[in-house]
Amino acid sequence: MEGVFTLSIIFFVQLIICNRKVNSLLEWLRYFLRSKHRKGFGVHSPFVFYLVTKVIEERYPYYKYDLIEIIRTALFRTKKRLYVKAEDGTMVERNISDMARTLSKLPSYDQLLFRLVNHSKPKQLLEMRASFGLSSMYLAAPDSKAQLWTMEEGEVAKYARLSCENAGIKNVRLVEGNPTTTLDAVLKNIGQIDFLFFNPDMTSDLATLNGLFAKCEQKLHEGSVVVVDAIHSTESAKELWAQLKAKEDVRVTIDVYSFGVIYYNTELQKEDYTLRFFPSIKDLFAWNKFSALPFIKRL
Repeated sequence: MEGVFTLSIIFFVQLIICNRKVNSLLEWLRYFLRSKHRKGFGVHSPFVFYLVTKVIEERYPYYKYDLIEIIRTALFRTKKRLYVKAEDGTMVERNISDMARTLSKLPSYDQLLFRLVNHSKPKQLLEMRASFGLSSMYLAAPDSKAQLWTMEEGEVAKYARLSCENAGIKNVRLVEGNPTTTLDAVLKNIGQIDFLFFNPDMTSDLATLNGLFAKCEQKLHEGSVVVVDAIHSTESAKELWAQLKAKEDVRVTIDVYSFGVIYYNTELQKEDYTLRFFPSIKDLFAWNKFSALPFIKRL
């Protein structure tokens, strides 16, 4: 019950911070009631059991975590503002801290991305959108010899680059531009995708999401791992997730609420899991840590 209490507090705080709607709460409750396999209980596949118990539920604090969380704190506390393009095409001024809080994932989910990459050991990674670079750093940090391709536009791209620079992460190739117009050029530079973090604007219509994924899918291969972001956030995102689960070459899927994980491995039995994953209570205080460190003042 302690884990349920912790997750509930975290969710409600995120609800307030991000101004999410009530239907987000209802969606989370539906997920919670469907989810199971906590700590690997009820999982018969040896591969998935190991994945759940030794990767997903692992809480070991890898050395890169603190450094990236320092940068998260700087972004959450900065007083700077920037201009971004609104839906109608006009440029509007926004607080960086507000944008970073709204667009970033909870640290527990970013750190899960790190562990998934660390487990699968990809050489070529693709992230659809860098935002301020927090998830990008967690994706690139496990192996400095691997290469992460990502995209971002406008002034946000500058801060994504600065985040990676402050973390000393040099294996991120950030291409400026919107994924809908930049993806084709990026894919020409990638032989194959070993690990895909599919995180475009999930409020896009289903046709747009399907089109973007279809382009990435041409570069996937036997053994690729795909993480689909925000699978419960919109109707189009939920439909996309349902379609991907139904694909024959998709063997194992794992829903941890914030995102879904897909394994392309024909040696595995086809099965879908909804895992009750509890973020850490420390996530509540992520933006209050390490606020005075000097090297992050440029953010």
